[in-house]
Amino acid sequence: MDWPERILLEWLSFAQLNESSEANKKLVVRADEILKAITEHRMSMSAENHISNSIGTKRSLEVREEEIPSKKQKTEATEDFKRNRELFTIKVTNLPGTTTENQVKDFFKECGDAKEIILFKEGDGISCRVEFHSEQEVLAALTKGFKKFQDNEISITRFLKLPFGLLITLLA
Repeated sequence: MDWPERILLEWLSFAQLNESSEANKKLVVRADEILKAITEHRMSMSAENHISNSIGTKRSLEVREEEIPSKKQKTEATEDFKRNRELFTIKVTNLPGTTTENQVKDFFKECGDAKEIILFKEGDGISCRVEFHSEQEVLAALTKGFKKFQDNEISITRFLKLPFGLLITLLA
């Protein structure tokens, strides 16, 4: 059985609707005993698996070590998982048509290291989305709004994600 707890919950729900309160009390006590037994069984199985995996020849341990990712790989994976594009992203509008990613990166280098720069056409001009590593870098970048980028006065807005999933931009 993959999920015996779910069966117990369904059993208790059915009993609550169809049984007396005295019978429900007895069933709750019984369900609690069953849950404890399931937990103990899983704990013993986990301990047995750990012991059986740790006993073996040197060759089998070498194979297991190759399967386990290094700490650096784990850190990189969790950084990507924790990455929140909406939180540290700005939008730059009114860029000249010949703008490159390197030019944008150089323009914002005083603010911090840009993690990702994406250029796109918007209306008659070019806009870009710049993602930074931290809140401080975003705030520093917002101060560059209405400054000249080559010959154009640029406008910078900040992306914000509302709790219910909507993505909006706010004027700086």
